[in-house]
Amino acid sequence: MPQQYYARDVNVIIDGEVVTGYADDSMVTAQRTEDMIELHKGAKGEGTFVVNAHDGGEVTLSLAHNSPILPHLNELFQTYKIFNIDIIDANADFKESSGGSNAMISNMGPMERGGNVSDREITFLVDDYENTISGTG
Repeated sequence: MPQQYYARDVNVIIDGEVVTGYADDSMVTAQRTEDMIELHKGAKGEGTFVVNAHDGGEVTLSLAHNSPILPHLNELFQTYKIFNIDIIDANADFKESSGGSNAMISNMGPMERGGNVSDREITFLVDDYENTISGTG
């Protein structure tokens, strides 16, 4: 039986506000900024796996230039506010969530206007980034 995916079951919540007004295709990208496990090799070739304590992450939202959340995001950006960011994928096959409680906007992306609705990519840095995937529905 084919699997189903609904973009409507993916929600991004920033500073208590549900994000709406996404760009045409990609909505959100989230990832750690450094690998969780690193390999240290000694002079004689002995290996040690190192658990990296750096748990920072980066989130990028792709929004339409007329997204209703943009004024709120701009206020967070201009006031250097630290806030929560949560990305929740509640599709039935599995549950996945990403984000953290200490995030700031690092870049509001370029302003672009043309003959159609343009995209704007907003970049967030997350000090305590986590990603969790739980089993099937």
